[in-house]
Amino acid sequence: MALYKYVYDYDYDDISSPLKCDDHIDASTSKAAKILWFLKKLGVSEDDLVHYYQTVVRPVLEYACPVWHSSLSNQKTKLLEDVQRRALQIIVRKSPYAEACCMLGIQSLADRRSELCRTLFKQIVNNEFHSLHYLLPAKRDALQATDNEDCEA
Repeated sequence: MALYKYVYDYDYDDISSPLKCDDHIDASTSKAAKILWFLKKLGVSEDDLVHYYQTVVRPVLEYACPVWHSSLSNQKTKLLEDVQRRALQIIVRKSPYAEACCMLGIQSLADRRSELCRTLFKQIVNNEFHSLHYLLPAKRDALQATDNEDCEA
């Protein structure tokens, strides 16, 4: 029951308030830090800890990242990356962060957010039935595009 409390007790009370990236990041890192405390106490194998981190902690840090990724300050980016750094210290102890990432095959959170945003954009562009596809501008005819470029020259 304690695991349930740490994993699923996410505060959605602020849904009606204006979206604030900084508030979301602060809440996410705080929640992830609580989960990391629990992770430290598990005393299970490295593989199980990596799996737990990737399925429970990281999704908290990446929740809705295509919405807020582009507006992150350097300070908030570092705050998020510090949570992953602490997690890897718990899992791999004494290994430097970059080495631990390579050893476990884990990307930095910034790289992962960029990849998730690119993937979402490709899905929106390539699938005309995607719920956000209608927000894209109409496709330009290749012939029309070259004609316009000739006019501008």
